[in-house]
Amino acid sequence: MLAMRQTRATTNSVADACIEACTWCELACLAAAEACLDEMASDEFALCVQLSLDCAELCWTTRRFVADAVVAAPRLLQDQLEACALLCAATAAECRRKDSLGNELSTCERSCRRCHQLCLWMHRRVANLQ
Repeated sequence: MLAMRQTRATTNSVADACIEACTWCELACLAAAEACLDEMASDEFALCVQLSLDCAELCWTTRRFVADAVVAAPRLLQDQLEACALLCAATAAECRRKDSLGNELSTCERSCRRCHQLCLWMHRRVANLQ
């Protein structure tokens, strides 16, 4: 019984950290998309805008899902966390390539990397609950 409580407490703290990372990543991605839109004189920033907007949307969905689906739909939550981690990694890489544009992109890269790590961590925690 005590082990189950400790596992749930650990999962809750990981879930809270994941939700917070997704929140910060969402905000950073929106700021990065705006910064890239300001530079849309060429098509070289189109991928940055698209990835940033997609990542922001997926982070929003993931944080809502983490808050609601750990017990109700753990397998679906794992898929969501995996998708979020992959998109965060891709967005971080694109922001790194464009980080000379300004602080928004370097902040986005750091936020995406943190979100990527915590989504993978949460994914492992959910897998261990099954």
